Amino acid sequence: MLEQYANIHNRKDIMLVRDIIQAQDAQYIPYFDATMNAHAAYIYNMFCTYKATFDAYCEWLFPILFELERHIDYKNRESYQRRVFGFISERLLNVWVRKNHLRVREVNVISIDEHKFKRWIQKMVFGS
Repeated sequence: MLEQYANIHNRKDIMLVRDIIQAQDAQYIPYFDATMNAHAAYIYNMFCTYKATFDAYCEWLFPILFELERHIDYKNRESYQRRVFGFISERLLNVWVRKNHLRVREVNVISIDEHKFKRWIQKMVFGS
């Protein structure tokens, strides 16, 4: 996953995240490294869980992202790359799930382009 990230985004960002995790909560480093060496990941920042689990994840995630924000000049990047915190958090969700040994149930994600979606809604509502 590290190489995939580095091919599309700034490798320095993800390596800085590793340094931040090392400083904030080093017990996550083996899970970070395992995730970065993996060939698959859960993306889209989507998951269903209990509120307590979600709160624990956010308490871990946001200090990392806020620290990253202090160290990178994302505002001067082109618009797609300004979404760095979303791209990083997609990877970090995988780290957190690994470290906390959470059970994962996979479901399909369907992506529908806007025009097809509008036609589908019209058929559902108007039957035409």
